This record gives sequence, C-alpha cells and structure tokens, in this order.
Amino acid sequence: MQVHALAAASKYPALVLTLAYCGLRWGEATGLRVKHLDMLRRRFMVEENAVQVGSVIEVVTPKNHKKRTVPFRGS
Repeated sequence: MQVHALAAASKYPALVLTLAYCGLRWGEATGLRVKHLDMLRRRFMVEENAVQVGSVIEVVTPKNHKKRTVPFRGS
C-alpha cells in the first residue's frame, strides 16, 4: 500500500496515517492535543485548528467555527 510506504518513510508515520485515514485537515491534526483524544470511543475531538499567520502559528477555532468528532481505528 502506498500510504503505508509513505508513512514508513516519514519522520512522523502516525501523522501520515492519521491524515490519510481519518480525513482531518492539516490544521486540525496539528491542533490536536492529548485532551482531544477519547480513547474509549476512539474519537478525535476537533476543537482547535493551528494556522500560520505570517511567521506565527496561531491556534483558533476549526473551519466554520464548528467543533466535530472524527472516529479512528484502534491497533
């Protein structure tokens, strides 16, 4: 599989797999924190979005200011 080959060659394989299989946007994935993981229900709670404004990374609300949950598979 190409996704797994890309992940294996990456410095951040978990990020590559998360972006490929969960449908998170780049800013949503980089805005995730441990507090946004619901391991019992296997869900990401997308509540923040990291965006670059000039040379500064700002953490703001997600696109359209709407929070959402995204399922992920367990290992």
